[in-house]
Amino acid sequence: MSRDEAEIRREIADVAARVDAIYKAAEGDPDWDEYESLQDRLDALYDELDEVVPERKQRNEQSTTTNESLRLAELHNRLAEIADQQTAAIRAWNEKPTPDRLPAFEQTIERLHDEYERVHAEVLELTSKLTGETG
Repeated sequence: MSRDEAEIRREIADVAARVDAIYKAAEGDPDWDEYESLQDRLDALYDELDEVVPERKQRNEQSTTTNESLRLAELHNRLAEIADQQTAAIRAWNEKPTPDRLPAFEQTIERLHDEYERVHAEVLELTSKLTGETG
């Protein structure tokens, strides 16, 4: 069964507190036997961390992938919105194609085209990152 993030954080904090306690115990210039005992305790704690840290790292990577997937969905939605805006602008132009409205129509289409290109480039970059593919 997978442990939750809070449990992992508590375990890391607990190990860190025990490491601090060992270092404080060593401040009094321990004799050799005490030093070896403290070192053994530290080694055991570091072994515990070696078990917990990879799990924490994996959870962070999964969280990042989830966030990137959500961002990708947002970008796809934005592309659809831009396409709808382009369609609406073209329909409005087709209803009343007058010379005085042409500059505003061209500016609108150019702005939407530029935004579409920017968002599409971000989609490609993020898709490549998520799939590990290039090109």
